[in-house]
Amino acid sequence: MKRGLLVLALAAVVGGVVFAYLSIARAQAFSRLIAAGNAALEADQTFQAIEAFSMAIENKNDSMLAYLRRGRPTSARGSWCWPSATCGRPPASTRPRRARSKPWATCISR
Repeated sequence: MKRGLLVLALAAVVGGVVFAYLSIARAQAFSRLIAAGNAALEADQTFQAIEAFSMAIENKNDSMLAYLRRGRPTSARGSWCWPSATCGRPPASTRPRRARSKPWATCISR
């Protein structure tokens, strides 16, 4: 009984350490990508800046900072095509939602 609890507690500690390590690594990668995008903007390399910000968005979808920073060089280029990091399609937040299960609800929402 005690051995089982010890193994369970050890597994929980190891899981917590792995989770903390992965979240810190993801935050550092996000910060590094934002810094690379800012450096590319200062060097007037808009495509590299867009790519860096797009990779930051892929890393952390709910970051408004990366979306706003990507918008500036995209509008400066004059093209609104999606960079290769998003696989040629707009991000999930701009895709249309699936149809609702109630057909009358879609008529009302339009």
